[in-house]
Formats: sequence, structure tokens, C-alpha cells
Amino acid sequence: MVQRINTIKEVLKKRKSVLVLGPRGSGKTYFVNHLLESFTHTLKIDLLDGALYRRYLNKPEQLSKDIEYQLNNDVLYVFIDEVQTIPQLLNEVHRLIGRYKERCVFILTGSSARKLKRNDTNLLGGCPRTRQKDAGAGTAPLPGLKQIYPQSPGKPRRFYVSR
Repeated sequence: MVQRINTIKEVLKKRKSVLVLGPRGSGKTYFVNHLLESFTHTLKIDLLDGALYRRYLNKPEQLSKDIEYQLNNDVLYVFIDEVQTIPQLLNEVHRLIGRYKERCVFILTGSSARKLKRNDTNLLGGCPRTRQKDAGAGTAPLPGLKQIYPQSPGKPRRFYVSR
């Protein structure tokens, strides 16, 4: 687990956004919460919180307003947990990554890549490539994202990070 955290931490320190997909109960949220302890300026958005879920479901553009309010001279690390519950938020994330480049870094987690693909969702870099036979339950990497494989069995199978 230490090697995996160091790898993702190094990617985040380079101010690159990360998408963590994996099965439910595999420790994605725990992993990211532990990882964020080493950063000072963070914003956590848990879409399992009913009030936050309704807020962003009704007005996805509210995410941009909330993040822009938090921005200052430091890098803001934004953790959005269970992003597949409101796929429209990925449009806002895509726009914010383009606008604020290295001032705003996203860590997104989700358990249903199928839901994202099925809903014709903005996948932050284009359409996904076709599934590879040896890819298991996940999908092949998206254009503009790099795979990082964890070392520990039973944890999220792979991570995608922007290049």
C-alpha cells in the first residue's frame, strides 16, 4: 500500500488530476482520505451526502462556483467521491481543469465505469477505447490518461491519471 500511495501522491504533487475507479467496498474513499492528509488546501465533496447530491444534481454548475470560491494562491485539491452518481459533474470538472490547469487538481472516485459509459458522459478526454480482453472488469485507459496499477491485491484494480 505504501508504494501505491507514494505513486499517486507523486502524480498529485505534479498537479495532475486522478480518476480512481474500482468495485464498491474496495477502499477507494479511505485511500483518498488518507492521501489528502498530506495536502493543506483541500475540498471534499461526498455525493452520498443527500444535501450535496441534490444541490449538484439540480445545478451541476454550482460545483464551479463552489470551487472558484475556494481558489486562492495555493493549489486546491478537490476530492469528489462517487462521481458516477452525477455524471453531469464531469462537464464542470473538464471545464475547470482547462481553466485553472495547475491551480485546481481533482481526485475523482467512482464504482461504476459502466454507468459513466452508458450515459454518454464526458470522460475528460474523449470516448473510451474498446475494452481489452485482459482488462478485467474495468475499461481500457481513456485518451489523455495513464494507468497506474496498485501493488496490493483486493484494492482498486487500476488508477487513471492525466498526463
